[in-house]
Amino acid sequence: MDNSQPPSPSTHQSDALSVPTSIPLDMDAYKALENRALELHDSVLESIERLNQRLDQMHADVGESELVYASAVDRLNEDVSTCIQDTTFMIAVCDELEKDFGQVNQLSTMVKRLDQRLNVMLDSLLHQQRAIGAKS
Repeated sequence: MDNSQPPSPSTHQSDALSVPTSIPLDMDAYKALENRALELHDSVLESIERLNQRLDQMHADVGESELVYASAVDRLNEDVSTCIQDTTFMIAVCDELEKDFGQVNQLSTMVKRLDQRLNVMLDSLLHQQRAIGAKS
């Protein structure tokens, strides 16, 4: 081969293969990177532990919330039932009062008629008494 000619692809490949492929490692940088990875690993584990604790607390809180909700619904149901019973009782009392007031109205009408008749009788008696007094 002539050295003045550019290298052919086959010649170029053989030159590339003869170059050493080892990468120099900086052991201090590697150790620092490894330490940082361990710190991150520990930090991730701590975060996961805190998340697990929070999830456990949330689970307990949700369970407690369900009990409070169920208790509130039961209490509300009792209150509504009591109100319905009280309302039903009040309606029955009002019906009785309406009947009683109906009778009172009838009695009031009768008393008014009686009062009118008594007034007529009183007027008649007074008229007769004047007539008797005028004769004597």
